Amino acid sequence: MILKLVFILIIIAYATGDRTKSNNQYDDDDRVKVFPELAINSQSDTMSNLRGGGNSVYFTNGLPTNFDSRKKWPNCPSIGHIYNQGNCRSSYAVAAASAASDRICIHSNSTKNPIMSAQQIISCCYLCGYGCDGGSLFESWDFYRRHGFVSGGEYNSNQGCQPYTIPPCKLINEKPPGHSCTTFNREETPTCEKKCNNPNYYTSFRADIYRGKYYKVSPYMAMKEIFDNGPITTQFYMYRDLVDYKSGVYQYDE
Repeated sequence: MILKLVFILIIIAYATGDRTKSNNQYDDDDRVKVFPELAINSQSDTMSNLRGGGNSVYFTNGLPTNFDSRKKWPNCPSIGHIYNQGNCRSSYAVAAASAASDRICIHSNSTKNPIMSAQQIISCCYLCGYGCDGGSLFESWDFYRRHGFVSGGEYNSNQGCQPYTIPPCKLINEKPPGHSCTTFNREETPTCEKKCNNPNYYTSFRADIYRGKYYKVSPYMAMKEIFDNGPITTQFYMYRDLVDYKSGVYQYDE
């Protein structure tokens, strides 16, 4: 059985460079960067397509058989980057932060290339869930809409306002050996900080905030959305055999 698709959420990051007042938990500030919404599906259309309705031929007509976002937008290096979340169940935050980074770059014609902070989401998005014990992708995007993301690269990257502070898990055949996540308990969720914790980053926290809106698309529209506007995020049920996945289209082996 193919993995069940729960829902698809799209980040809207049309980089206009506008800076307006932000109604968010970090106090209003006229330096917050706001990215307006591009489009939205009506709830009835979305739910109809999620239930199997809609015309798949219409949505996929004219799309290529193979497509690689890295090749279409080669000047947005965040698209091809694979993040190491370490011993922390922060995939919901890493997915939202990385897709936001991609979309901001794409829709600014590669003139803006910030790396959004997963650290901020797991530590400050209280409605998202339980930090390093897992959370909600939907609430991560709603946090982006209501409060905004700041920048922040990976562990020890010295990049952005709030870089990731959780050490990465070692990779297979890594030399020298790294941090083994199988022999340590899950990391504690970092404390929320409403300031930049990178001493080498000189933009203020409030001036670093990117805000915008998200919208949903049906499974049929997902391919066209990726082709037209770039990477999207999704949630799905994960089974134990996923750890043995190596290549191709993953299928659940009952």
